[in-house]
Amino acid sequence: MKGFFLMLIMMAATLLPVRAQQKEDIVKALMAGKVETLCASMSSDCELILPSGTWNSGAPCNRLSAFLQANPIHRFTLMHQGESDKTAFLVANVQAGQKEYRVYALIRLDGNHSCLEQLRVESI
Repeated sequence: MKGFFLMLIMMAATLLPVRAQQKEDIVKALMAGKVETLCASMSSDCELILPSGTWNSGAPCNRLSAFLQANPIHRFTLMHQGESDKTAFLVANVQAGQKEYRVYALIRLDGNHSCLEQLRVESI
């Protein structure tokens, strides 16, 4: 029994760095406005919410790319982030183009894979 718990702890310890790195990659992609990286990390039913509308299938990557081309990110300030067993989130203020936005991201942490479940961009 003792060996079983030790094995569980060892498995969790090996998954956490991978999961943390994937989450960090998503945060870095958001900071840099790297659409390709963000799209690669989106779940198949990721919900994209922009000031111009909401998409959860079809062309969220195209919409995100168009938004970031029209509003290049000049400043990204991470305001808050947190994590539970299965999800992580972040809240950031972004200076993009001539406007300020608040960005909310919800990331699903599933085993050794992390994916973007929701990306919300609101004008502030």
